[in-house]
Amino acid sequence: MQVCFDGTTLREGQTGVGYYTEHLLQHLLREAPADEFVIISNAFPVTSRPLPGSAQIHPRQRLRFRSLWMQTRALSALDEVNPDLAHFTNSVSPLRTRFPTVLTIHDMSLSLFPQFHPIRRRLTGPLVRLCARKAKAIITVSESARRDMVQLWGISSDGIHVVPEAAASEFRPLEGTELLEKVRRRYGLSQRFILYVGTIEPRKNLTRLVRAFAGLRRRQLLGHQLVLAGPLGWGFKEVIETIDALGLRDSVQLLGYVPFSDLPALYNLSEFFVFPSVYEGFGLPVVEAMASGTPVICSRESSL
Repeated sequence: MQVCFDGTTLREGQTGVGYYTEHLLQHLLREAPADEFVIISNAFPVTSRPLPGSAQIHPRQRLRFRSLWMQTRALSALDEVNPDLAHFTNSVSPLRTRFPTVLTIHDMSLSLFPQFHPIRRRLTGPLVRLCARKAKAIITVSESARRDMVQLWGISSDGIHVVPEAAASEFRPLEGTELLEKVRRRYGLSQRFILYVGTIEPRKNLTRLVRAFAGLRRRQLLGHQLVLAGPLGWGFKEVIETIDALGLRDSVQLLGYVPFSDLPALYNLSEFFVFPSVYEGFGLPVVEAMASGTPVICSRESSL
């Protein structure tokens, strides 16, 4: 069997979907003959761990804009590879392809909570729905996301396969203080802190988290530092403005993007992990924290 594998999320500064794509690909290349897979992408794939030397990467058809590449040059790449199957890992696929496609759709936030997305992303909502209807099979990461697809799009649940995500093996309780203290010093972390990991964006409900944190500190019920680890996404300014308005610059620390290699230590160092998201397809950081032995406080919405 010849499989084309979508590598468009394999880039620097990976977050959830990028990690999903890389880890899935790494395992597939270990479990099946490498010559069965050809990676196609609008840019050369960047991974946190080297791919096996036998991994095949389609050499051409690069284009900066992923959406345009997906509906134009990806078609040429598929024609050249002539696969039995193509797997697209981030909600969209070429609409005019003659090859059967498997499509991973991670969540339904574009349909359920469009207000939490910039306009350019909202415009892709109808395209995602069209791609879902064209796909031979859909993979999603939770029963919650599958229910949302069935209810909102009227797609038969038989064609939607739930394959839950999992924490990588690096996420576990860590022994020995040298590594942990090295990471503590690198980021200037206090001895007691509360951790959030994820993109800084409105859907994650971080403004509410900051206000709750301020209230507990004001009543002298909490002496911890609040650490927000993740890249600044769309709409991040409201979080910054809330921190400033409440006078929390000294007690709330924004780390920015944290490389994968430092995340296990961060979870281990934190006293507990908090994830108040309004909606998640899965919520991988929650599972990573649990695997690390870190207590979790999270919302009860969607898959959480």
